Amino acid sequence: EASKARNIQLLEDFFKLYYLFMNDSLRGEINLPQIVVLGKQSCGKSSIIANIIGVDLMPSGEGTTTKACIRYQIHHENVENTYYIVQQNLRTEDPQAVRNEVERISNEAINEETRQRAEKHNSEEPLDKIIITEKEIVVDIYTKDKSALSCLDLPGMIQDVEDG
Repeated sequence: EASKARNIQLLEDFFKLYYLFMNDSLRGEINLPQIVVLGKQSCGKSSIIANIIGVDLMPSGEGTTTKACIRYQIHHENVENTYYIVQQNLRTEDPQAVRNEVERISNEAINEETRQRAEKHNSEEPLDKIIITEKEIVVDIYTKDKSALSCLDLPGMIQDVEDG
């Protein structure tokens, strides 16, 4: 039990460091360790993470649904399930609201990156639309039912084959 409490405290301390570096000028200079699972599009990466964290907060549908790196951080606290999207300062108990907001943030970032790319190339011709953003979305999950944990849901790899 003491070991479990130490591990929970260690993860909570890691989350504090992560937030510090996420918002600090050192963000690109110090890389905190991460475990990353790679896979092709629609192979079930998000479903595995949903099973691990115990609630389905992931975008769903056909084609590319995970369009941004989404970090799910579980905080073990004596509360019912509450979700907090860090970038939007949005707190909710509704998993569907989390899915909708993650999708909205992803699409906004993609539209902005596509616009910036068009400006950079001084192009009035439509460029191929970006379908995945580099933006990271952080969702904190507060629950009494799970231990502290951090999971990273990444977009799937897409094979692009040219004709010829």
